[in-house]
Amino acid sequence: MEANRPRMPCTPLKNRYRITLKSANNKNRSNSPNSVAFTLVEVLVALAIFGMAVVVLGSAYVNVLTSYESIRRDQVREQEMEFVFFRILSVQVREQFEQGGTVETLHSGTFDWEARLEQTAVADLFRAEITVGIPPIASGGGRREVTETFILFRPGWEEASERDRLRQESRERLVESREAYERG
Repeated sequence: MEANRPRMPCTPLKNRYRITLKSANNKNRSNSPNSVAFTLVEVLVALAIFGMAVVVLGSAYVNVLTSYESIRRDQVREQEMEFVFFRILSVQVREQFEQGGTVETLHSGTFDWEARLEQTAVADLFRAEITVGIPPIASGGGRREVTETFILFRPGWEEASERDRLRQESRERLVESREAYERG
């Protein structure tokens, strides 16, 4: 049965879908629906879409670069603040600590600081409230202040009589709490 069926002519696929470029001077140019070409409007629409994609990707890239730079600046500022507090907390003389001062840094310039010191109920233990004035950033913005509170152990910063009084009060509190624990 298959042998009796008439054969259909086959054209190879590569010839059927081949796109050829024709020159403007070609007189055999056909306007048939089978001719393959893009109109000027189609080319302009494609270029407009490509242009918008480039603008969007470019702005996304700039945003990423800006955020990386911002993160880097914040890390530098944070490291400098750690350095400033380290320098402040390394002051060993009480009068110099209470007077305040300045700390010079590599990137941000000079930081001003002042401290307020309070005696705690424990001998040689102080509560220090340190306020640091941060210089303005080059990109704008004003001067800021950061306040941190630290508990400092500084033997020798208080009078001997005050230290003895605080130690005696601590002993009395310990004895009272031990007696209350044993009673109940």
